[in-house]
Amino acid sequence: MPLRPNRVHRLWRTDHNNNCGINAPEIEWSFEPDADWIDITTVQKGGLFGSDYRMLFPGDRIDGIKRFFLDTLIAFGKRGLACQPAIVGVGLGGSKDTYMALGKQAACLRIVGEANPDPKIAALEQELKAIGNDIGMGAMGFVGSSMCVDVHVEVGFTHTGGMPISVHTFCLASRRATARIHADGRTEYRTDPRWFTPYMRREGVE
Repeated sequence: MPLRPNRVHRLWRTDHNNNCGINAPEIEWSFEPDADWIDITTVQKGGLFGSDYRMLFPGDRIDGIKRFFLDTLIAFGKRGLACQPAIVGVGLGGSKDTYMALGKQAACLRIVGEANPDPKIAALEQELKAIGNDIGMGAMGFVGSSMCVDVHVEVGFTHTGGMPISVHTFCLASRRATARIHADGRTEYRTDPRWFTPYMRREGVE
């Protein structure tokens, strides 16, 4: 399927008609031990709207997370910055760049209905989903109760003095695909990226 060319130089606005250029497309990678395969996943996500971030602090606690999440979704809905109902990713913790990546990956690389394996984080996901669907907005900004198809939260250890958070929305169309290339040359295709592995979510350094 041909993709609409919409990548231009940030300053000169020049367009090479192929979505490629300086740091484009974005390529992220992760390491999985003992694997004799390579997974290649492509995600077609709009890159202009539907994301926001803030540096919260430990004193803000869970209520601060909920408040920012709610304020962000209301702003998105009122200003037309998200194509709801949306899959919403939330990145918590990490450094100033990793929490943005975590939020986007949470939105784009997990499947609807898949809970975070940490029971407390999974409970937070359900609570945020309920909050998001209770703001009175539905599809295409009309009145309704379907702002969030699902909410995915991913976390990282962070600085003791901060609690960064990012919120990202991903179209419910979930335009993505994964190919697994095995060592013997076989290729398998699937729609679940399986990005967040137990190794990626590990807490220790073993």
